[in-house]
Amino acid sequence: MVKFGSKNDPAYGSALDRLRTFEREAKDVVEKRFCPPAGLTGSHVHFIVPYSRNERFIAGDQNLGRIKEKLAAQKSSHHRRLAIYGLGGVGKTQDVLEYVYTFKDSPVSVFWVHAGSTARFEQDYRKLARAVELPGWDDAKKDIRPIVKEWLESPKSGNWILVLDNADNAANFFSTDESTASDGLASFVPQGAKGTVVVTTRTREVADQLAGMNILSKDVMETDQAEQLFIQHYPATTDHERESILLLLRVLHNLPLAIIHVAAYLRRNPTFSPSKYINLFNSTRDSQMHFLSKPFSDLRRGATAETVLATFSITFRQIQEQSPLSGSLLKLIACIDRQSIPHELLADSGFEGANDEFTLNEAISKLLNFSLLTTVQNGSAYEIHSLVHVSIAAFLTQRQEMDAVQRWTAELFARLLPNGEVHNWPFWRVYFPHASALASKITKDADTLHTAAIYNLMSGYLLAIGRYREAEGLARKSTKVRTHLLGQEHPDTLISMDNLAMTYMGQRRWREAEELQVKVIQTRKRVLGQEHPATLTSMNDLASTYLSQGRLREAEELQVKVIQTRKRVLGQEHPDTLTSMNDLASTYWNQGWLREAEELNVKVMQTRKRVLGQEHPDTLTSMNNLASTYSNQGRLREAEELNVKVMQTRKRVLGQEHPVTLISMNNLATTYMDQKRWREAEELQVKVMQTSKRVLGQEHPATLTSMNDLASTYLNQGRLREAEELNVKVMQTRKRVLGQEHPDTLTSMNNLASTYVDQERWREAEELNVKVMQTRKRVLGQEHPVTLISMNNLASTYWNQGRLREAEELQVKVMQTRKRVLGQEHPDTLISMNDLASTYWNQGRLREAEELNVKVMQTRKRVLGQEHPATLTSMNNLAWTWKSQGRVADAIVMMTEVANLGSSLLGRDHPHTSASMSTLKEWRDGN
Repeated sequence: MVKFGSKNDPAYGSALDRLRTFEREAKDVVEKRFCPPAGLTGSHVHFIVPYSRNERFIAGDQNLGRIKEKLAAQKSSHHRRLAIYGLGGVGKTQDVLEYVYTFKDSPVSVFWVHAGSTARFEQDYRKLARAVELPGWDDAKKDIRPIVKEWLESPKSGNWILVLDNADNAANFFSTDESTASDGLASFVPQGAKGTVVVTTRTREVADQLAGMNILSKDVMETDQAEQLFIQHYPATTDHERESILLLLRVLHNLPLAIIHVAAYLRRNPTFSPSKYINLFNSTRDSQMHFLSKPFSDLRRGATAETVLATFSITFRQIQEQSPLSGSLLKLIACIDRQSIPHELLADSGFEGANDEFTLNEAISKLLNFSLLTTVQNGSAYEIHSLVHVSIAAFLTQRQEMDAVQRWTAELFARLLPNGEVHNWPFWRVYFPHASALASKITKDADTLHTAAIYNLMSGYLLAIGRYREAEGLARKSTKVRTHLLGQEHPDTLISMDNLAMTYMGQRRWREAEELQVKVIQTRKRVLGQEHPATLTSMNDLASTYLSQGRLREAEELQVKVIQTRKRVLGQEHPDTLTSMNDLASTYWNQGWLREAEELNVKVMQTRKRVLGQEHPDTLTSMNNLASTYSNQGRLREAEELNVKVMQTRKRVLGQEHPVTLISMNNLATTYMDQKRWREAEELQVKVMQTSKRVLGQEHPATLTSMNDLASTYLNQGRLREAEELNVKVMQTRKRVLGQEHPDTLTSMNNLASTYVDQERWREAEELNVKVMQTRKRVLGQEHPVTLISMNNLASTYWNQGRLREAEELQVKVMQTRKRVLGQEHPDTLISMNDLASTYWNQGRLREAEELNVKVMQTRKRVLGQEHPATLTSMNNLAWTWKSQGRVADAIVMMTEVANLGSSLLGRDHPHTSASMSTLKEWRDGN
């Protein structure tokens, strides 16, 4: 015993410091001397895992191998870490559970900690402290976390594995506030040299920060593993159900949690088979939510019931807490298609921070880190798991947020979607699936003016690409919503009605289109005024309907009225005025007034060149129309030159594969056909057809038209089998896509009948001709120009069978109707007269044939010109009639003129010229 005079004695202070040091070190000295470290004896090894081993664990070797390989790559003498990340329910916990059970009854301790929240983390750390009898474990006021960490880092803890399960919330582990950084759970994760930390997490962010480069991504199962898992949990499976099971697994995307859930449901409901489950699951989104929200229990994990939706809901809540922008993006994604989500859509979402690329990328990275999104298309778009997609919708529905989310998503799309013009098609190809998904999810009660706008815009695009039936349904919905919210006479309602009428026109339902167009015109006249641009547009559309119905005079009258009004109100050179003039030129063309059509086409073209420019799309359309007029006038070289110029310009301005460029190429091919240049026509048509199939689709109306034109070229080349095969294919597709009685379908049937005629399959040709004629009479009317073409084709079939009286009766009827409806000098009327003359000639009624031939020839010379191919045909026919009458000298003079004109106009090698010259030689030699 040593005594000191006072506490101020320096020796007293020195001795006190020594005693305090001894007190601090005494515990460790005693433990080192008398207590062996934990892990050296069985009584000090702990296995604290809350779950029993999964006896149904699938693919253990593969998953365990990846875990062991990753850990083995780290030095055994150093602290080791591994983080496994992936979508909730993908089986991360099961993999780690199987791994730690390989250490059961080994000298390695295993501690399992639930890391989903700070409370659970602290609770399990306290359980660990109690198990190993750390001081303070029963003191609720003491923070046990640093004590556990310190013990695990000390040698006395021995070899151990610490599992941090469901470490999903980065905010719990890593504080963004520097002053509270030490409070993050990451600061309590030990670094002991003999320890291994294994983390499971849904987010790549947590995995990276806790384990650095030592991470593994956990994907869904392979199909064979998924099938094995399903069978283990649903042993009642039979062999004949295997196909249904595989389909079910595809629906569930091989997600283990979902597979176990479905198997549990089927076990509890023996009346359900896998196939019945699939049918009900796929029926509606509500059905998917219903089934995925059914609870099931895993006895190994306690009695608490789980659901697939609840599993994902945890992630959604964490995301919303950590990143409001990420949460908003998820809500948007819930309303659209789950695949090919364009980055631009998320950037244009209007959410706070979305317009900043750095902030947006951080928010998207959050979703990628949680394995909710995956990148596709080289990072320019994203995709979301289908079950996650359904779960987000269910999550929002449960929180009564879905209606509001759909409303502002509709507002966004109403702002983003453009009209259906061709230059917007690339945009529509990307966004249409998302607009369609949104439209399908919106209930009647949730319809707003924004949803009506979306329906109308989608309808406009579908109308432009030829999907008329789908366009009709959306136009009808838009009309209904706008009528309800705005009233029948609101301008926007009338726009929807007008769009609906256009869908009727696309389906050739002329009467319905006319009724709606008349109603729109009358309303616009009353509400907007007689001369309002929208009123004039409606009148112009109605004129187009008249034209399509063959009501040429009514179309002309209405177009003239629109032109005059537009000239006065908008001006002579306004684009709308020029459009009206262009439409009137088409009516003149259909009336056979080719000179008037040419004059108007030239005027419009010249004005557009001056006002809009040489390469403006409208200017090129005018040039294209003028080329068609030249072609009908028999001025084939001029038509060809103009077609080539238009095609080349469109290729340069619009691109090689633009739909309008393809129209130009097809028009040039038609000019080649008129010149009997079959090979050149075929080459161009094949190219157009192949491009249309790739760009527009196999069943697009333009694609089918190109196939139809190619079949005609085959027919003219004598390649009858190829023509028949293509005609049959086009006809069958049009029947399925457009309907049995659609005008385009009837055109295909008519073309097939022509192929049968060339194959001398008279009965089949006749049956098809009769069917087409009867349908056109019923659908289009007795006197429609197209109906008259059908009657004329049937007469030709009778003629080819030698049934001349029946042919004559039908030809007379067609001719008389055409005279009354189209006029005495219309090209179609002259064709009828020419065909009837041929019938008279074959009946030996040569005087009647001659009279009719002379009349046709004289009219064609006056109307079409002496050098028109049709005029040459008339002269040729008259020469043959004179030859049959014995007027050989007159016949030779006429045939000489035909041969000379043909050589000059068509060329000496043209089939018609060659035939004329051969006939002339034969007549001269025989005279």
